[in-house]
Amino acid sequence: MSFFTKKKILVTHNGTFHADDVFATATLSLLLDGNIKVIRTRDPKIIASADYVYDVGGEYNLYKNLFDHHQKGGAGKRENGIPYAAFGLVWKSYGAAICGSHEWRSRTVCCSRYYQCFSS
Repeated sequence: MSFFTKKKILVTHNGTFHADDVFATATLSLLLDGNIKVIRTRDPKIIASADYVYDVGGEYNLYKNLFDHHQKGGAGKRENGIPYAAFGLVWKSYGAAICGSHEWRSRTVCCSRYYQCFSS
């Protein structure tokens, strides 16, 4: 990471955090090589200025990097009928890029990267 590279602003809700928020943050940190600043707020002005927003904001739009699931009707369901949470929406969009492919064998690479991220 260059000293002059602007950090990407990630926004999630303030208050009690959940595994959903932690895993979404870790995923985006891996995607962005750790070049992030996390802001925890519900302030609409700060949310509107973020590069990535998850679990807050009331909108899911992958083209705008908005990954909330709390809006009326949710943000879709998996094939098995389970609704997406914010982490699932982030992973659906960027998981393959982090792991290198959609192939099953890539799960071991991905698990290894998460282990390194959380054990260091």
